[in-house]
Amino acid sequence: MWTFVDRAKVDCSRFIPYYTGKVTQTISLKNWGTTTSVIVTIEPEVGITQPTAQQMMTGSVTI
Repeated sequence: MWTFVDRAKVDCSRFIPYYTGKVTQTISLKNWGTTTSVIVTIEPEVGITQPTAQQMMTGSVTI
């Protein structure tokens, strides 16, 4: 999952869905507290610094 911080996409979390396809995860906003939106991509590898795959989901964040 990626978040927008100061108009840049930043890696904020990795997750693997349950066999049912659902994901439940708590993410600390300590480093991403100024974000207003997140995107989810399915990436082929770990350790990339920018999203390389198609956006599968987007969402907004309110605090």
